[in-house]
Amino acid sequence: MAQAHDDAALTPEQLETLRKNLEEARREVLARRMQRLADAVQPDEEVTDEGDSATHAERQRTSLHLAEAERASLARIDGALERMKQGTYGIDVETEEPIGFRRLLAVPWATRSAAGEEDREHRSR
Repeated sequence: MAQAHDDAALTPEQLETLRKNLEEARREVLARRMQRLADAVQPDEEVTDEGDSATHAERQRTSLHLAEAERASLARIDGALERMKQGTYGIDVETEEPIGFRRLLAVPWATRSAAGEEDREHRSR
């Protein structure tokens, strides 16, 4: 599926590919998040001393931190799926220019074109 100009509006086929990618990513992230939360609340039956207890507590904190990161990923994915429903997916939130298909394949929840993201990063320095 070649596209003459990557910054052109997305075709229906490209949108369908991206929707499927987003839905698969959502399933994967949700599964990882659920596992992280389960790991965080699971008691460690091998805790025998303070060192073991500290190690277990650190593993739980790490699992919770990673679960929170997964929650943030879910929010980005859900936002992209919602923009698809609204017909605003693939449009840069600042410039209203199309976001290229290749960029969306790499970062399907992107809200800015590659150039728009570079400009934003440059302004924030």
